[in-house]
Amino acid sequence: MESGDWEYIATPYFREVNMNFVQHFLPGQPIEDTKHGKLWYSACRLQRFARSSPSPWGIDAENTDGSLKQDQPNPTTGSLFVRKRYHRVCTMIMR
Repeated sequence: MESGDWEYIATPYFREVNMNFVQHFLPGQPIEDTKHGKLWYSACRLQRFARSSPSPWGIDAENTDGSLKQDQPNPTTGSLFVRKRYHRVCTMIMR
């Protein structure tokens, strides 16, 4: 949209992501449930001057919400070193 020497631009954006997947690269193959939602709006106006680049003025607004849940239904497999190390890391994270 244009008005005289001004040009107006408005951009709304919405995204929703829900993923469930097995983390096959970790011992015990935990299952991760990830959710993320985002609502974003951008408004801008450009003022054009003679023989120069446009001068932008704008504002962005964003609202986001997400969650991450991990469950490990299978026991940790591999060597004793891997099992103890993985247990120690998980215990530190849960504290």
